[in-house]
Order: sequence, then structure tokens, then C-alpha cells
Amino acid sequence: MNFQDVYKKIAEDLNYLFSIKADTLKYDKTFRAKVIENISTKKCKVLYKGKEHVVKCDGDVNVNDMVWVCAPGNDWNELYIQSYSYQIDSLPTSGVIGVKGNSETTYRTGNVNITAENIGLEKVNNTSDQDKPISIKQQTALNDKVSSSVFDLHKKADSKDHDSRYYTKNISNNYFKKFEIFTVNDDLDLIEPRDYTEESYICNISGIGDNPIFIPIGNNVPNFTIDITKINGAEFRVRWFNHNEGSFGGLVTATFLVIYTPKDFV
Repeated sequence: MNFQDVYKKIAEDLNYLFSIKADTLKYDKTFRAKVIENISTKKCKVLYKGKEHVVKCDGDVNVNDMVWVCAPGNDWNELYIQSYSYQIDSLPTSGVIGVKGNSETTYRTGNVNITAENIGLEKVNNTSDQDKPISIKQQTALNDKVSSSVFDLHKKADSKDHDSRYYTKNISNNYFKKFEIFTVNDDLDLIEPRDYTEESYICNISGIGDNPIFIPIGNNVPNFTIDITKINGAEFRVRWFNHNEGSFGGLVTATFLVIYTPKDFV
């Protein structure tokens, strides 16, 4: 017999001796049970794993209470209630015995319903991005912008060289801007294909202010485009681009939008 066989034999013998000793050891067994009947002030009946057991108790217990029962020395004839309160500090075994969220102060037991408020997530939801409301700061910033949703349209004919006027009021700060459609009529010299000419004009709208914006809308000549640049104040320049295959000259009409803050509204 070699040394490996000797060690194996010793291990087997030790394991046998320990197993015999373990069967004779008397240790306390603790388990959780449900009270199903009060027999007297000193005894009650509990239910554990489908079996009923009579246990000793030193205080009043209620039917349906969950208690911790001890079998001293594993003697099931001497059962007694070890703990009446189902609290973490008094429980003799480990495991999940209570639930407490970040926003709660005490542990809850039994059938516990966990909500977003319990764990401090009451401000979190599954709302899609397109359905989420905007912040107060964003709404304030939007209120300070002129929007087509607050247009108050008043068409007004007059003797000036434009068609109509549009007024808009920014409700948040009582700041007014005016929109006017302006028309220019001119007799242009001959413009070669793929070439352009430019003319300067004075916008004859009274009280236009120093910072008008000119936006081209269109013109009456096929294959012609226009580009408008403000020079200073009410003076602006229009470039006429000829995209036709042949030369063109003659009467042309251009329409564009003037956006400005009237002096009398400031």
C-alpha cells in the first residue's frame, strides 16, 4: 500500500467518525411559523411546513402572526417562541426579511408593493421624448420669440407701393414687429444668359427703422431669380439673375417681405 492509499483510508475513517458524531449532536433549530390558535396565555399552536406544533409563549400572540420558533437541542417537544417581532435585529437567520426603499424610514413585510415613490424615483417615468413637456426655462425662451401662432393679421390698403401690412405682437414683452409685402417695378437693360445686373432702391415705408430685413418672395420673369442685400437703413440692392438661354430686358416686377421694428412702436 502506497502513501496515497494510506491518506485516502485515513480520510474515509475520519469522515465516518464525524458523521456518527453529527447524528448525536444536539443543536438548536430555529424556524419561522404562523400562529393558528391560542391555546392559553402560555401556549399556542403554530403551523410549519404543513404540520401543527404546540409551542410555549410568554406573551400574547395573535392568530396569523408570523413568529420565530426555537427547538432547543433539536427537541421538538420543548418548542417555544423565540421572537415575536419580525424585525431585522431580532431575526436569528439571514435572508430577505423586510423591504425599505431610499425614501422610506421603516421596513415593510408581507406582500410588499414597490412603487417609484418608495425607492425615490417618483420623478422618473416612461414618457416618450415627443410627449415630454418642455422645461419652464425653455418655455420662457420660446415666449420671447415672435411666432406665427401669435400673428394678428390686418390687411390694410394704402397709397404706398406695397400690397398689405401684417402686424405681430410678442405677448411676453409687448415688443412689436411689422411685416410688409413690398413690390418693385423696374425697366431693366438687356441681361445676357447666365449673367446678372443689379439695382439699388430705397424702401419707401415710413418709420422703417435702421435694421430692416429683406426677404425675396418671387418675380414675374420665368427663369429669373433675385438676391436682395441691405445696404444701410431703408436702402437695399437687388441682383437679377438671368437663367434663360437667351438675353432678356424690359419691365420686371419683384416681390419681397420687409421685416422691421417701426420707430413709433419702440
